[in-house]
Order: sequence, then C-alpha cells, then structure tokens
Amino acid sequence: GVLVALAGEGTPGQREEAAGALSNLAREPEIQTLIVAADGVAPLVFLAENGSEAAAASAAGALRNLACESAHRKAIAAAGAISPLIELMRNGSEAQRLNASGALDNLLADKETKKLVKKAGCASRSHKRAPRARLLLLLLLPPPPPPPALAAATSPTCARLIAGTRPRRSAEARGG
Repeated sequence: GVLVALAGEGTPGQREEAAGALSNLAREPEIQTLIVAADGVAPLVFLAENGSEAAAASAAGALRNLACESAHRKAIAAAGAISPLIELMRNGSEAQRLNASGALDNLLADKETKKLVKKAGCASRSHKRAPRARLLLLLLLPPPPPPPALAAATSPTCARLIAGTRPRRSAEARGG
C-alpha cells in the first residue's frame, strides 16, 4: 500500500524513506508477498536506477530481500531490475554495490532468472567459496589503484607488483 505508493509517487525524500522501510520490511517472507502483490517491485527498480544514492541503495536492498524467495525472482526480472542492479554493482557506492550484488546473487540462484542475468552480460563462472555476484563484482571491476603515498614511496618494480603487472627482467638477469 502506502509505502509502495510513496516509493513510486512521493517526493524524493519520501521515496528515499519508503525504499528504506521497504528494504527493512522485505526481510519477512509474509511482507515480501504483500510488497510483490501491491506492485512494489516496479517502483523499487525505478529507484535503483533513478533514485538518490541512499534511495538506490535501499531499493537494491529491498530487491535483494525480495529475491530471497524463488517465487519473487521472476517478478523482479520482469520489472527490468537486472540492468540497473548490474549498473549499481559496477558503478555504485559501497552500499549500492553490496545490495546489488546480493540481489544478483539471489537472482542467479534460479535457473530462469540466471539465464536473464547471463543475457544481460553479467554472468560468469561461480566459485563455491564466494557468493556468485560478489565474485562477479571482483571480475567486472578493475583493481583499485594503490594509495598515492604507497605508490610514491615504492621502487618501480614494487609499483608494478602493486599494480598487478609483472616486472621486466633485465638482460643480465635473463642470462644474456
């Protein structure tokens, strides 16, 4: 009801608060069903894509919680959530990335929605020890640059190691 309406049609502040409340409430399976039945997925997808930083993070959190239930995954995918979640996972704030990766991880647990995620260009091989979407996040994002102070205080060889490139061996070291 009211929270879904505010998430979709309220002021920016109301949308942010409603998304946060829906994220918290969506932890309960009975409430998840009510949110989906009240057409609450579409406003959450809209906020994940177009909301403020906090609203997008909360909307992604609500989608993560809703996607815990297999029955809701199709509705989330059908509402167009996959692309905005991928975008948040790639370029969002820390909270947005964590919530989006959790939502995608839950969507990857279902065969049908997994196909849609693959189609959107996000799927990769999963690893048994790492949640699938967090592994995807690691694979999609370039490694962070070293802190400037560390980079400035290291030798060129160490700087290349920190950056993830291999140091070049001199001709003398190669035996020639």
